[in-house]
Amino acid sequence: MTRLLHGLSLFLFYALASAAESGTALPRGTIVDGFVEDTGRALFLVHGDGFTTTVLQLTTSGKQTSIKLPGLRYGRELQRLTGGRFALRGIEQVSGITGQGVPVHRILRFRPSGELRTLWEWEDTSGCPELCPGITIAPDGEVWGLVDIDREGWGRDAPDLWHYGFGDMRGDAKVDRTVSVQFEDMAMKRGPFWREDDPARLVFLDSEGPVVLAARRNGAMVIHFGDNGADFVSILDGGDVEDEFRWQWHERVLWARVKNEWRGYHLWNLGLSETLDGPFWRVEASAEPHEERGVVQIQEAERRWRVEHRWRDPKLPEVTERHVSEWYSGSPRPHKGLFVSPGGRHVVAVRDGEMSAKNAEPLLRVELRRALPIYEEDIEAAPLVDVAVPAAKSVGADADGSGEGGIE
Repeated sequence: MTRLLHGLSLFLFYALASAAESGTALPRGTIVDGFVEDTGRALFLVHGDGFTTTVLQLTTSGKQTSIKLPGLRYGRELQRLTGGRFALRGIEQVSGITGQGVPVHRILRFRPSGELRTLWEWEDTSGCPELCPGITIAPDGEVWGLVDIDREGWGRDAPDLWHYGFGDMRGDAKVDRTVSVQFEDMAMKRGPFWREDDPARLVFLDSEGPVVLAARRNGAMVIHFGDNGADFVSILDGGDVEDEFRWQWHERVLWARVKNEWRGYHLWNLGLSETLDGPFWRVEASAEPHEERGVVQIQEAERRWRVEHRWRDPKLPEVTERHVSEWYSGSPRPHKGLFVSPGGRHVVAVRDGEMSAKNAEPLLRVELRRALPIYEEDIEAAPLVDVAVPAAKSVGADADGSGEGGIE
């Protein structure tokens, strides 16, 4: 069976490479983002020659669909949504003089015919694409939002004032509601500019409300927005300093990176319980939380590599699941070079190189097999964290997006 899986993986790899030589070439360029579904279907965002952007679909049968997106000069990110949809983020209408463009977000879906249909689109025409906050789309594709810091008070001793704006996907891309939140007696974690990795970037925990996460310098805060303002729950206070947070939407698992490990917390009711239990899972920092489920780790030995996907049930931590691949020579591309399905069964690895008809960027499709779980040591008992409502208040909530301190 092992030889069969190994042979199948090599066959798929050489099939992709030979397809590029037989007239069904992969698009020229470099894969910048993508994802693999549990069915084995894979979607990639490809930068090509002349600043073109292409969406590449690989089906489980090996069929390829490549669609260029006119006007989109720099595609940056793909996000898998529910219902077969996906969100694309990029830059369009780039000026040849200033080099600046208009940030755009689109929700797309492939038609049965293989054509690409745009379901929703948002463009930032504010004129400050590099420093203004971009929007965030909830993983279920129901709502979107953005957050900005009050510029006049930034850097002073006054309490932080954050402006949140939210909209839904039922109509035009406009802000339906704004809420301005003032954080007293606490310093929120934020950078000097709104970069992709800025800790103040909006994180949706749930579309209903909605519910979002705000990173603090020591801990985090769950904000439940409602019709009359917002409620606040402080979590992970008084412990170690978290460097980064990841949220797994479907299982309601919050990952916090602390020094040399990731800690997984089950926020089953989004912080509304009286106490927050300690982490149900701790993994080494060499592993990475998957975007949706479990953790992924690349193991390397003697110029070879293999990928491992591990999962632990947040409700019953004693229930675990583990999948591993065969060993392969070389290594995947360091950044955005390994795409794993949520269930841990399908992987597409990208190697360095330019994609063209004569020199295809090697895509290795790997199938993972079920493996015996690793019985990790008992997790060190962590003290329960008391829930304390911080000195924070909602200072504006408008249904028409015109409240004081709101987002234009």
